Amino acid sequence: MFKFKITAMKKSILCYFLLLIPIGAFSQIQNGGFETWDDVFLYESPEVWRTTHTEIPGTDAVDKNTDAQDGTFSVHLKTVDVLGEKLFGYVLIGEADDDDYTGVPYSGTISSINGYYKSDIQTGDSALVLVAASYQGVDYDPEFFYLHGEETNWTSFSFSFTQSMQVDSVTIGIASSDAINESAVEGSWILVDNISFQGSNAPALSNHSFEDWEDISYEKPDGWFINLYGAGVVAPIVKSTNAYSGSYAIEILSIDGSDIGDDTISGILTNGVYTSTDSLIFSGGVPFTLEPEELMGYYIATDTIHGLIEFWNNSDIVEHEYIQLLPAGNTYQSFTVPLDLSAAPDSMLIYFFSGNELGSSVLLDDLTLLGGNVGVQELNFINNFKIYPNPNAETLYYSYAIDKASKVSVILYDIQGRMVYNGQSSDLNPGEHTGQLDITKLKKGTYLFNLLINGQVYEQKVVID
Repeated sequence: MFKFKITAMKKSILCYFLLLIPIGAFSQIQNGGFETWDDVFLYESPEVWRTTHTEIPGTDAVDKNTDAQDGTFSVHLKTVDVLGEKLFGYVLIGEADDDDYTGVPYSGTISSINGYYKSDIQTGDSALVLVAASYQGVDYDPEFFYLHGEETNWTSFSFSFTQSMQVDSVTIGIASSDAINESAVEGSWILVDNISFQGSNAPALSNHSFEDWEDISYEKPDGWFINLYGAGVVAPIVKSTNAYSGSYAIEILSIDGSDIGDDTISGILTNGVYTSTDSLIFSGGVPFTLEPEELMGYYIATDTIHGLIEFWNNSDIVEHEYIQLLPAGNTYQSFTVPLDLSAAPDSMLIYFFSGNELGSSVLLDDLTLLGGNVGVQELNFINNFKIYPNPNAETLYYSYAIDKASKVSVILYDIQGRMVYNGQSSDLNPGEHTGQLDITKLKKGTYLFNLLINGQVYEQKVVID
């Protein structure tokens, strides 16, 4: 049956977009005290309207467009491929889930829905316009209309309802593909603008021409992944002022996930890459070359909390230890995890996740590695690391100085954590060095510029405008 929700899609698609890549590799756990947080921009959303971002934030399926029939902006809906699944772009006033519609207040008598569009709907696909309405608690049968083919100029549509309806609530949905029959063809797209109802005493719809947009963002601890969902954005992980030391700790929560098909969504914190929700598969981590003897930290937990710390050398694991934290009152308790590395690592992976019970939570603070050669190695010294001009739209220039011969590479990530540039490693002598990076083919937005020097990571944010 018809859904405007994305619950039927593989959960791997959700985690692909819901996690942002952490950067950092030093002699200690980067930001192990959770003192530094970033306000991370995800996407722009048209006010009043829900979108595909509601279930999967940050996709390319919905965006603001300056090709408008009325005013300055329209909304661009696209059907895209994500990990082998077809994801359609949609905008929605109210909620639509199978045959259950929850509208927004709207008082009047309506006989048709009108609007303007441009499109390139692929063969075998159809764009969809949905209207569901009710009056005094009684639902009218929902109305479904279709748009086909290619329209290169702004074209009006007007779909008449089976009957003129006196309403006090409405649901309106527009999708780039046929969501009713769960049919979607990659490459279908539609620009939509100036949506209205016709009828006696039919007032204008709020934000009917998609002129008003809001930035959706969330707070993230530097150097870590967190999972989130929803257009809110709802994060099962939040910054807490209930800290063991310093100003902040991190709180990992288990929250209600019924609106995306799960009873409970557990908060997940990792410095690696989260590749599967069903089997909790993690990979990656951050570069790390030391051999500590112990992981130590402080926590408060309402339920049993689980985690893992792993050290890798190439594709071989040289140490892994499971972490289990039992419920611990209202005051911080310390925990230690003994480590016994069989060889020097090249990377380290850590993750924690909250319990399965709704309302479970854990506060974590001051994660530290102790013993072995942690803290005694000689670090590279970098000076005068600059990126300019920033913001920029054409060429990024960068400069830095190193104090000894080093292997250096440049990596650029987008805000979804996808690597968009990976420069080849170079062996450089001590001294001043400069470089440049062509960014003309990259989309506007915030990126993470990473300078890797002998496995240590130096990061700066850059804005492409």
